[in-house]
Amino acid sequence: MTSTLLVDIQDEVTCPICLELLTEPLSIDCGHSFCQACITENSQESVIGQEGESSCPVCQTSYQLRNLRPNRHLANIAERLREVVLGSGKQLTVILCAHHREKLQLFCKEDGKLICWLCERSQEHRGHHTFLMEEVAQEYQEKFQESLKRLRQEQQEAEKLKAVITEKRTHWKSQMEPERHRIQTEFNQLRSILDKEEQRQLKKLEEEQRKGLSIIEEAEDELVHQSQALRELISDLERRCQGSTMELLQDVSDVTERSEFWTLKRPQSLPTKLKSVFRAPDLKKMLRVFRGLTDVQSYWAFPFNLPMHPGIFKQEEPQESGQEEARGGAAGVLKFLVNIQEDMTCPICLELLTEPLSLDCGHSFCQTCITDNKESEIGPRGENRCPVCGIKYSLRNLWLNQHLANIVEGFREVKLSPEEGQKRDLCVRHAEKLLLFCKEDRKVICRLCEKSQEHRGHHIFLMEEVVQESREKLQASLERLRKEQQEAEKLGAEVREERTSWKYQIQTERQRIQTEFNQLRRILDSEEQRELEKLEEEEKKTLEGLAEAEDELLQQSQLLKELISDLERRSEWSTMELLQDMSGIMKWSDTWTLKKPKTVSTKLKSGFRAPDLSGMLHMFKLDITLNPFNLNLNLVLSEDQRQLASMPIWPVKYYNYGTLGSEYFSSGKHYWEIDVSKKTAWILGVYCRRHSRNTKIGVRRGINHQNVYSRFRPENGYWVVGLQNESEYNAFEDSSTSDPKVLTLSMAVPPCRVGVFLDYEAGTVSFFNVTNHGSLIYKFSKCRFSQAAYPYFNPWNCPAPMTLCQPNS
Repeated sequence: MTSTLLVDIQDEVTCPICLELLTEPLSIDCGHSFCQACITENSQESVIGQEGESSCPVCQTSYQLRNLRPNRHLANIAERLREVVLGSGKQLTVILCAHHREKLQLFCKEDGKLICWLCERSQEHRGHHTFLMEEVAQEYQEKFQESLKRLRQEQQEAEKLKAVITEKRTHWKSQMEPERHRIQTEFNQLRSILDKEEQRQLKKLEEEQRKGLSIIEEAEDELVHQSQALRELISDLERRCQGSTMELLQDVSDVTERSEFWTLKRPQSLPTKLKSVFRAPDLKKMLRVFRGLTDVQSYWAFPFNLPMHPGIFKQEEPQESGQEEARGGAAGVLKFLVNIQEDMTCPICLELLTEPLSLDCGHSFCQTCITDNKESEIGPRGENRCPVCGIKYSLRNLWLNQHLANIVEGFREVKLSPEEGQKRDLCVRHAEKLLLFCKEDRKVICRLCEKSQEHRGHHIFLMEEVVQESREKLQASLERLRKEQQEAEKLGAEVREERTSWKYQIQTERQRIQTEFNQLRRILDSEEQRELEKLEEEEKKTLEGLAEAEDELLQQSQLLKELISDLERRSEWSTMELLQDMSGIMKWSDTWTLKKPKTVSTKLKSGFRAPDLSGMLHMFKLDITLNPFNLNLNLVLSEDQRQLASMPIWPVKYYNYGTLGSEYFSSGKHYWEIDVSKKTAWILGVYCRRHSRNTKIGVRRGINHQNVYSRFRPENGYWVVGLQNESEYNAFEDSSTSDPKVLTLSMAVPPCRVGVFLDYEAGTVSFFNVTNHGSLIYKFSKCRFSQAAYPYFNPWNCPAPMTLCQPNS
């Protein structure tokens, strides 16, 4: 009924001359209204009588130009109706086409709007896929239900992530004060030597606390913003699903696209543990690094690369929620009716106008109200004043506003009859039963539709004939989903098995740590406790990762059961329900794929290595020089053979070659240091030839970084670490694929000088940050040296030099 009212309103506010919405409407004594420009031009063109009269273009009643009156109510209504028809993102919800005055019975899938049969044949919609709106209504109803279900799951995930962030916030704060107190306690023992270092560490800790809390707050605010946008989008979908067919299809393309592509933005990686933990050295007993620096590489021997919590992911740039675009045509119509109600209300009785009479000033009142008005002022000539604006008027100049009366009557009927049912089993166009199914258009049609131009040449079937095919497709999807369910159960068993294996490894590693620590008890009592606590923390985080993976599988299993149950229920539906409800659920069930849980490593990320407390590196330091032979064109070597730099040369076939040291080692322990303070990129370590022939140590021009990294792996004879992009420190390990396992190293203090320690018999290569008291950067274990090992140096693509340090420097 609302749609019918809008059509009637549009008729009343349409100019009979230009057939457009009225612009600055003027009314004639006969009651008809026209645009000011139209009636003025018509008056000039029409035959003028002896008294300067013109005739009404509608009823031919004579009128004079001086008697034309502005109709303010019609102007207001036309303007509000124009906003509904032409406003951004809105369309008029009517059952008649504004262009052809035909019923809107078809739905254009490309344009996402309702059209009439003449629009379908126009150039604008030629070649588009059009459907009867009753038949696509069910399809889009299903899409909305699917999106609603997915968005509710996203909402639950958002709440879950929010709870995790809150928990991490509490955990993060709880770490700060104990760590601060421990730093202060240990620094008091080293006050005379490390007073300045203490202040720097405390300041760094405060800055780390501030940054960590800031990241958490930003992530939490972003989740609140997304949750609000998600609730509004869900509310809009629920309103559409509960509304009429017309309200459902209006602007369906826009809201469907936004609901299908709406994805929860994950917050960025959140801090779960301190990036840098200060380890105070024992200045009297611990290892000594050369040139008077304290070497605590074994005392601080723990990896700095902390694992990311498996439940937190990287955040993307928020996108605007587009709340205004989510409003449908029904909401626009409702707002329009509310706005025009004011123009249809009598200013005296405040009720809908009854037999409205308009004054020369443009205001309108009920006939009874304006004639019985006692409050207006009576002038000396029997003139009254308008109760609204105070302009004088004469009772004999009151005129009936027939357009306004028609609009008010239609509005009153809408308030008495808010809903109007529709017959869904009959063709709207032909009033015939819908018994056939068009395979091309995927909709139910009647026998007359089959013979129409729209469906000529299409494959038409009785509905009963295509039901079985649809059921078979559903059964196939059902079988596939059951297999997915079995796979989910299998993965769940694997997760439980990994949990048991992980606990066994933890217990074995714990016993080994305790055995080694018993040998060093008098010196390393406190270190044992630290390593055990570190292991317990690693155990806790890994078990949490396994538990989360298991929970994720359980949730997917539950969702899978619900989807299977839905398919089983739909299989028992009637023919009409099945055909009208098939496309959406088929797409959903076909594209649903079990999401395997994130891989959780069951290998310990760090194993405690008992230090050799007697001597260590100072006796193994060597005077290393660079090999000047077979030097590549883009490398520049200093005269003393200690400094190496990269110089780009174009065109060359190769670039960024590394080079070897002049010395090589087939046994023993050896140590050297390299100054990299001026470089933003470098690679260095140990190289052992895998072939007898002399192969160049280089990189081809144009090869991407991933292929470059594939060279630097122990399998190819490289045990190296490197710096890229000024701040990205990496170590390259072997992996099961053709590419190496690139490990990201976290540096509390960027190294200006790097120490390399080679233990040929033990098969280890260790790297130390001499700048940070000789702390361990990374250690390769179980290295297989089949031939002599060489020091390896690569200046990479940074022109700044790298320098070998002298033993007594």
